[in-house]
Amino acid sequence: MTSKWRAASLTSYYAAPIPASNINQFCCGNPEIDVFLHQSADAPRIANIFLLQDHSELLGFFTLQNDSLELSRKFRSSHSLKNLGINTYPAIVINFFAVAKQHQNTHIGFEMMVKLFELALAQKFKLGSYTIICVESLKSTRAYYEQFGYSAISRPHSRDTVMLAITLDEVANIMQPWQNN
Repeated sequence: MTSKWRAASLTSYYAAPIPASNINQFCCGNPEIDVFLHQSADAPRIANIFLLQDHSELLGFFTLQNDSLELSRKFRSSHSLKNLGINTYPAIVINFFAVAKQHQNTHIGFEMMVKLFELALAQKFKLGSYTIICVESLKSTRAYYEQFGYSAISRPHSRDTVMLAITLDEVANIMQPWQNN
């Protein structure tokens, strides 16, 4: 599948300041996410932030952190994770994943998730090994993540959120058609 957004660039900001001109106008419709981007995203050691831009327009962004998560036996079994005698697995956590309001429902989020998957597969052994990618999803966005193969790893954390995950093996299977092109 090709997209007009495939040419948009994904820029990472690990320790460098994020260009304010790109973020000041960004609005995804979720005040908590907008405030994070405007005020805290470039704070040292908060998270690695990735901006998807088309020229100077910020289309969306996501942040990643390393973590470890306890996975239930049911999740490990249903996702073909080998029984290694451990319950806690290394993970990459998506802290924020947002598309500018004017670009929502235009496949930007799809392109961002594809880029995130590409990055996760490419960096698997460079940044330390990890087994899963997870996100604490709002219940209102759960179906969005599930369309990519994410599934619940535990009971909901609150009335509003649920922790979802996908294994890197599942990501590799999803990405196989794009990697062969």
